[in-house]
Amino acid sequence: MQFHKGVGIIQRGVSRIGVGGEPLQSERLPPSTRPQGLTFIERTGRGLLLHVHVVPGAAKTEIAGMHGDRLKIRVKGAAVEGAANRELLRFLADLFEVGPSYLEIVRGASDRRKTVRLPPGVDLDATGLPQPPRG
Repeated sequence: MQFHKGVGIIQRGVSRIGVGGEPLQSERLPPSTRPQGLTFIERTGRGLLLHVHVVPGAAKTEIAGMHGDRLKIRVKGAAVEGAANRELLRFLADLFEVGPSYLEIVRGASDRRKTVRLPPGVDLDATGLPQPPRG
């Protein structure tokens, strides 16, 4: 991890928010990695990043539309001892037809706003989610 004079953290090549909610100027992601209209999917050299807003304690686990620039997912697990995170990863693993061990929460493990890394080669067409352009 690299610290930038108390204004934010760069972790694994992904920008974090600095003072005032703005991305750190020197660490902005290139526009091609965040296509307009697909703000919840980001293509990186290490796979895809899926930006989600998680609502724990739902009656069933499902995609519930958008929440701002993130994909809203309701999860059945409670927000206690990582149960909601485990249910989220299980649901996404089923959705993307990969093993749960291939998914990683890279940001927001204890927050509703999470970023999940998907492995390279995930078939988004099979999920019905829009496909970001290849950059």
